[in-house]
Amino acid sequence: MDKEQFKSIVHPIMKANGFRRKGNSWYKTTAECIVVFNLQHSLYGKMFYVNLAALLRKGGELLFPKEYQCDIRMRFPIMEIEGYSTQMILDLESTIDETLRPMLIENIIRSSMPILQKLESIDGIIELYEEKPELNNIYPFSSILYRKEMNNNIRQTANTWQTD
Repeated sequence: MDKEQFKSIVHPIMKANGFRRKGNSWYKTTAECIVVFNLQHSLYGKMFYVNLAALLRKGGELLFPKEYQCDIRMRFPIMEIEGYSTQMILDLESTIDETLRPMLIENIIRSSMPILQKLESIDGIIELYEEKPELNNIYPFSSILYRKEMNNNIRQTANTWQTD
């Protein structure tokens, strides 16, 4: 399997979940966040990493931020899928049967969807921080709570203007 075949497995699933592709990343813009699913190619061999990220929308942000420009960033965890480690599945030079690899890649992508869905909103990110406290080292939790408070204030002001 080559890189383009790999991306051709990823693309239909991401598109069906509302993501748009640019390069090796897929993007979904919501009212509060820009969510990123990124395939990072290793400098060595045909190994890939799956990065999941979100940029909190503050106004004037990039439409297609790079994964490293995002506020919340994480690598898809190492786990076992159908008896294979995710590292082995994502290493396109590994000895996995090539007729089996597409299904295993699809399982990785589907397993990332619950995390990506949480990255769509500030409340979801707060839930994710509660489930995975190690993320607190990536982006200060207080900044997320502040952004939530600011968004609530903006909504309340907009509702006041609409009722006047």
